Amino acid sequence: MNFILMSTSTSFTQRYRYLIILFIALPIKLFSQTQEHQDQNDLHGIHNHNNHAGIFIGSTAQYNNGRNLFTLGIDYTRFFNQHQKWGIGSFLEVFFGDHTQWLGGIPIIYKPSDNLILRTGPGIELVKDSEKNITGKLVLRAGIAYDIHLKHFSITPSFDIDYVRHHPSMVWGIAIGKGF
Repeated sequence: MNFILMSTSTSFTQRYRYLIILFIALPIKLFSQTQEHQDQNDLHGIHNHNNHAGIFIGSTAQYNNGRNLFTLGIDYTRFFNQHQKWGIGSFLEVFFGDHTQWLGGIPIIYKPSDNLILRTGPGIELVKDSEKNITGKLVLRAGIAYDIHLKHFSITPSFDIDYVRHHPSMVWGIAIGKGF
């Protein structure tokens, strides 16, 4: 699915501010952890937290045009139970190249072990070209990551494949995050 919007800063802000808020705030609001549960985890020395937020730095290889783009992002994950097998997340990334590209999504997370993370889900990519037109494309993301726990913090190397209109892109890098 492709759509083009004539960009004026007001039009873009009005149309997409709620979508961006949805990607970031909705999972936090719907699945926020109580402080009492967190205090019990800290008391017993459990370092598995139901909430996790991180900052991502990496690279995106776009195979349809042969470019490698510097990538920055943020992410949030909420696991549904104390055993942390299933969760939902949100992410927002920015690719820096000839045109600024934004990618946001809401993946489903599966954690088969304490460190291994598998994720997949839909998203949307927004591209602003030199003529200030905004183009949006639907995205499917699938990825794998490996958490290295350091008390409440984590270092997470990750690898994702994004499919945008049958054109795969590979995203790899490292995230630094905090469990809470």
